[in-house]
Amino acid sequence: MSNLARFARAMFVALKTPGTHVLVGVGKPGVGKSEVARQVSHGLGIKDENHLELFPAQMGPENFNGWSVPRADGLHLEAEHEIRRLAELKDGDLAHVVLDELSNTPRTTQAAMLRFMRSRRAGETYLPPERVKMSAFMNPPQSSADAQDLSLPLANRCVWLAFPTPSREEHVAFMSSRSQPAPPKFPAWDDDAYWEAYNEVVPLYKAFMELDPHAELEEDCADDRVAARFPLAYATPRSWETAVRLAAACRMLGDLDVMHDLLVGTVGGPQGLAFAAAYEKVDLVPFEKLRKDPALWSHDPKRPDRTFAQMHHVALCAVDVRFKGDEQVARFNDGFGILAHAFSHGAPEDVCIVACQHLGANRPPKASLKQHVATIERLAPLIKAAGYSA
Repeated sequence: MSNLARFARAMFVALKTPGTHVLVGVGKPGVGKSEVARQVSHGLGIKDENHLELFPAQMGPENFNGWSVPRADGLHLEAEHEIRRLAELKDGDLAHVVLDELSNTPRTTQAAMLRFMRSRRAGETYLPPERVKMSAFMNPPQSSADAQDLSLPLANRCVWLAFPTPSREEHVAFMSSRSQPAPPKFPAWDDDAYWEAYNEVVPLYKAFMELDPHAELEEDCADDRVAARFPLAYATPRSWETAVRLAAACRMLGDLDVMHDLLVGTVGGPQGLAFAAAYEKVDLVPFEKLRKDPALWSHDPKRPDRTFAQMHHVALCAVDVRFKGDEQVARFNDGFGILAHAFSHGAPEDVCIVACQHLGANRPPKASLKQHVATIERLAPLIKAAGYSA
């Protein structure tokens, strides 16, 4: 895969993933950023008229806060026409807002734009994030006229990716196609498969944070090592949440290369690479397979991190809120059964206690703990202290 295609795929994944705020591509002028943005829009099924480019460097705070417009019932904050139009999309239509030349945006406009990026509101106009995707592009400061530093709250809501210069072969192919190249091939997206992957990645993240002594939930953005990064991606609880969601999307699609790019662009190089390395060395057995045969997984005394992640994965899947009724109860009972099997085959209680607490705390209304007395009693000190008993 070429670097340009890899960037386009990463951008596609970021815009498809629930909960991602804004992807920012950083590249020199004239390397094809706008063209790739349009290709990604096409890949998302977005019509040309719903691909909107805004230039915040040429806009003031009122463009995002809205203008005061008198009406019969009083003053209203009205967004500009193009933004209001996107709030009235036909059923099933999507839109893509691209904020271009981000590095030239004045600080006063940045403050107003932050609300637009965070809550998708301009004046009184609301753009639903599941239907209106948002990305941005900027030039490196040395390639910008009167470049402005981005505020840290704004920067921390972004996923940062370096935009590659196209290779000679890519540009020749582009020119040979009369500037109408075939769009990159984007992967199929499956919502159910995404949430299954999410239930697998959360335990990996938990094991990483619990067991890696160098894992940081929040980096000091004033530290010289962090402040010197460009693009500025650093770890906070918010950016870690985004990183986990992006990792789940890449797990579903089986794309480790793009996962590395997105993790580094979300929580910074040190944290992103460490999490990617932890992810690659922990191989989880899917919950559905363990329901049929718990013996597919076995505890390795040298890998408590793997046991920790595997058991927490079982607990998350066993109380998945997407399932209701009898299936919900059956999954809960199977989850306890898998944990009981793990205990009887060498898994230490102290490594599995978090998973058991999660199961007990999220017991479905119709599920009973009586048939799981033996498992609960093995964990009596902590489980009973939390208020759960048979």
